[in-house]
Amino acid sequence: MKIVTLGTGGCFPNPRRAAPATAVQAADRWILIDAGENVGPRLVESGIPPEELAAVLLTHYHADHTAGLAPLLFGLHVERRRTATLMIGGGPGLGRLRQGLAQAFGDWLLNPAFPLQWTEYDPPGELAFGSELTVRYEEVVHAESHHCLGYRFASAGKVLAVSGDTIACDGLRRLIQQADLLLCEAGYPDDEPVAGHLTPVQIAALANGAGVKKIVLTHFAADRLTERLTAAVQADFAGEVRAARDGEVFVVD
Repeated sequence: MKIVTLGTGGCFPNPRRAAPATAVQAADRWILIDAGENVGPRLVESGIPPEELAAVLLTHYHADHTAGLAPLLFGLHVERRRTATLMIGGGPGLGRLRQGLAQAFGDWLLNPAFPLQWTEYDPPGELAFGSELTVRYEEVVHAESHHCLGYRFASAGKVLAVSGDTIACDGLRRLIQQADLLLCEAGYPDDEPVAGHLTPVQIAALANGAGVKKIVLTHFAADRLTERLTAAVQADFAGEVRAARDGEVFVVD
């Protein structure tokens, strides 16, 4: 599996870190996780043609995770380079997002110039992309008004876990068991906690308890926190910890 961290920032504009988005390549398929602002340009910069995406899996519907979705779909609609079905999946509330985008941007979104399948998941569950890739989804706990999903990719005997925005919860614990790589929200310092997000001590404890081999931190709220959060997780975690940068590539093999 190849993981490209397209956007590693938070909700406040940062020229060095775009809003959350990650591309995963497994079993000859590209799957996009979240679609923050500027995800389209970040895909192209990373050499990933948007028309080759097999699916877009959303963790939740906060604006920093979804603001790039409509421009991405509009580009595919106008350019007419795509013939295969694009699947957009997410937890409860996806139907409202679809209708809201159509009201804001036009009815083309309900019937674009390419096959588009919107699927709202009732967690937990599992998706199959051919016989070589499965993606499990679990509900994780982020905000009362927003259902949030985490994802677990399994291919060729390797596991990638994606935390989504979350606190320590049972859904997250199940997703990260024996993961080769955990792509985890960086959260906030233990002495500056923010509701709905993890802290370094929690990240390390969860990963150690689950037998995670490597942690890649993403979704940094501010540059000033990057080194501090990474060092704090590494201090308590037995394996390697990395702070992702936009456009960085990680391989699980």
